[in-house]
Amino acid sequence: MAKARAKRDGVSVKVLQGDATRLEYQNEFDAVLALKILFLLPNDDDVVKSLRQIHRALRPSGILVCNVYNSLYVGKGWFSGVIHKGLYVEESHARGIRITTICRLQDFDQVQGAAWEKETSIIEAPDGIHIFRDRERVRLFTYWDILHYLQVAGFKEIKCYSDWKTKPPKKPKAKMLIFVSRKD
Repeated sequence: MAKARAKRDGVSVKVLQGDATRLEYQNEFDAVLALKILFLLPNDDDVVKSLRQIHRALRPSGILVCNVYNSLYVGKGWFSGVIHKGLYVEESHARGIRITTICRLQDFDQVQGAAWEKETSIIEAPDGIHIFRDRERVRLFTYWDILHYLQVAGFKEIKCYSDWKTKPPKKPKAKMLIFVSRKD
């Protein structure tokens, strides 16, 4: 998707994929986007290790943009439903297709901010019913967790936003927290 968008916009881009805790780069990138990544890392050590690797990979004054779902969020929607009720069900429709998604949170440890999320998607289409199941371990963070990890990794000028707009949140209790940090 990134390559297609870059081509459409007439710019060149190099897109790489790898293990966030084992980056082989040093002072090579102006910016790193770690979007919806940190919540998949299994423990605090891997989060810090990943952020240190990103810090090393950035050129001086390079920018890291990362986002996490906030475990303190209490508003409406699927995220709050899964976190606070343990279950969220959503139904959506597209041309001739009905999709039912069921998310369950299992084994949620609020102290560690870790849980297993089990998702089942039922797609009813003209060619029959298709069922997809996924189970993954997820981590939930607070504003203070990520702020601490970024500081330990060596980032400076850390700013946090509650959405993709330009105003910082009044309270760090938004559903999504977006951090923009600069390498010293």
